[in-house]
Amino acid sequence: LGIYPPYYWPDKRPYIKPYSTSLMDEEIVVFCHEEIANKKEYKNYPQDYYGYTIGINRGYLSPGKKFFKAVEEKKITLEESSTAHGNLLKLIHKRIDCYINEKITTYWELKNLRIKGKYNLKSDPKIKITSIVAKNPTHIGYTNMDNGEFGFKADFVKQVDIILNNIDY
Repeated sequence: LGIYPPYYWPDKRPYIKPYSTSLMDEEIVVFCHEEIANKKEYKNYPQDYYGYTIGINRGYLSPGKKFFKAVEEKKITLEESSTAHGNLLKLIHKRIDCYINEKITTYWELKNLRIKGKYNLKSDPKIKITSIVAKNPTHIGYTNMDNGEFGFKADFVKQVDIILNNIDY
C-alpha cells in the first residue's frame, strides 16, 4: 500500500500517487574522515571533492546530476557498496575519502559499528560532515497500481495526513 521514505518525485515515480504530507526533511550529506575533512573548507559541491574517492550505496541517486557528471568526467572516483555498513568501514579505514548518504541513517550505522566494536572513537579517525548536498522532504508514498485492491486507501491516506498535520515536532 505504501512505502517510506520516498521523495516527492512524481515524474520519476509515476507508480506512486498520492503522497502523504511531509513527515520530515532528510539531509543528504558528505561525510569524510578527519584527515580529508580538515584539509579545507567545503563550500562548492561537488567541485570541492574533485580528485577524491567517494563512496555511495549502490544505485543511490541523491548525490545529484553534477556529482555523476563529475564521475563520468573522471574528476571524482566513485566506489559503490551495497550497504552503509560497508561504506563506513571503507571510510574508517581510509579506503575512500568521503561517503554520501542521509545523515540520520549514517549516524545510526556509525552507532551500530561502535556497539559491535568496529568503530572506536578514540583510535579510529573521526568522521565529519563537510557538506550538505540536499534537503528533501520525505513522504509516505502510496501505490497507484493497486487496481482497487485497497478499497480503504482514500480514507486511510486522509486519516494519516490528519495525524501527520497534528504532530507537534
